[in-house]
Amino acid sequence: DSAQQSQATSRRLDRKYIDPALVQYWRSYCENHHGLECSQPRFRLSKPLAWLIDCKKKCLVAESDGGICQHSYVALSYVWGQTPRLKTVRANVSAHQEEGVQCHIDQMAIIFENAVLTIVAGDGTDADHGIRGIRNISQPRVLNTVLRLTDDISLVARQGGHLSNTVWSTRGWTMQESIFSRRRIEFFDNSIRWSCQQNGYFEDVDSPLDLDRNWAMVINTHSHAIDHMCLGNISTSFPNIRRYFELVQVYNSRVLTFDHDALRAFNGTLNVLQYQAFSRGFLHGLPVSFLDAALVWRPAGSFGKLRAQSLRDSAQGSLPSWTWAGWKAGIRYDLTNFNYIKSFSEVRHIYDTLFQVIPTLDWHIRTSTSPDTEPVRIPFQNEWYQWKC
Repeated sequence: DSAQQSQATSRRLDRKYIDPALVQYWRSYCENHHGLECSQPRFRLSKPLAWLIDCKKKCLVAESDGGICQHSYVALSYVWGQTPRLKTVRANVSAHQEEGVQCHIDQMAIIFENAVLTIVAGDGTDADHGIRGIRNISQPRVLNTVLRLTDDISLVARQGGHLSNTVWSTRGWTMQESIFSRRRIEFFDNSIRWSCQQNGYFEDVDSPLDLDRNWAMVINTHSHAIDHMCLGNISTSFPNIRRYFELVQVYNSRVLTFDHDALRAFNGTLNVLQYQAFSRGFLHGLPVSFLDAALVWRPAGSFGKLRAQSLRDSAQGSLPSWTWAGWKAGIRYDLTNFNYIKSFSEVRHIYDTLFQVIPTLDWHIRTSTSPDTEPVRIPFQNEWYQWKC
């Protein structure tokens, strides 16, 4: 009994199929022992979900109104890849003309945060790969080879792959799906892992469920860049500019199939940050209250490629070259250059003020691509200076 021994032992696995009772056990333990951090959503949907899929009846069901979900739901995070995509044809043109699609994109982070569980399909490079090892549903999985020494003793290589090495972890859309999911069951490397705000568990390791998540055998298997930016570490009560920089750096190094998704795939994250912390909002992805600091980004390595000048985004307009979102490139913010930012009293320890810089520039922007358009002053710019300690 590993729980009594406070140590981990190897769990013997079915070579072809996953045991659903193990997933139910992990979820039950999390719901009963991990408290509000895992169980209570921090944000409310601004607009109700239109439809959910009833997996038992195999049909669509309407959701509630008022932003409060009548049904508990599970979200699915996966890579679409190059599989055939939804197209507008005569049969569906009327449905595609209805309003409401953009509102779900803008609250995508909150949609995943409100899900009781997110299923991560981490294996494969497209939506046709599916989830292997589900008895009577999908094809069998293939586990690592077992070397049997005796009838009672065998050696097997651990299912030690990292989700950060999958195609799923390189896609732009999946970043907010990963960060904002309170609980995740991760299917990859032909195995399953559990990840929540309190701990992480492995299918092939029988370990006590109340061990510290930093213990070597049960650590969360996110990439290091994402692991410290989990939902619990994203500040929503004050504008943590450094955390914003880190989010942007990770996001813009990811891959998008379409340039017009450059801000769409990040809008859900920005809307959560804007809820309270960055209440003045964002301009082409840059926080208005920290506009001067947010403009001082630079490429990480080669400069990359400028996104199409003709690119139009329904919510943000064209993407100018002065925003990170306008470039296909990894970017970098040199945080040592921002020591002059005197922060709020709640986070005074984050910044060491070496000297002061007083903003003297007044930023304006044209609301049209025409050079004859009179520039308009950007409201609320650089308010951080007024809030300094």
